[in-house]
Amino acid sequence: MPNRVKEVRKEHGITQAQLAEKAKVCRPYLSAIESGKQKAISNIVMLKIANALNKPVSYIFFNDRVV
Repeated sequence: MPNRVKEVRKEHGITQAQLAEKAKVCRPYLSAIESGKQKAISNIVMLKIANALNKPVSYIFFNDRVV
């Protein structure tokens, strides 16, 4: 699933490990999400990541600018 997790994480100046801890997900799973290797992401995980980045879920996961 295309997303802006990596882009927004870097804007916040935090590492994958820091975001994973803040979002309460494991770092390898977060890495797979960022790289697009993880195709199915639960709504709960999307919400955790979005909350950790202080952005709406739609901005990170459902944006027209997602590459």
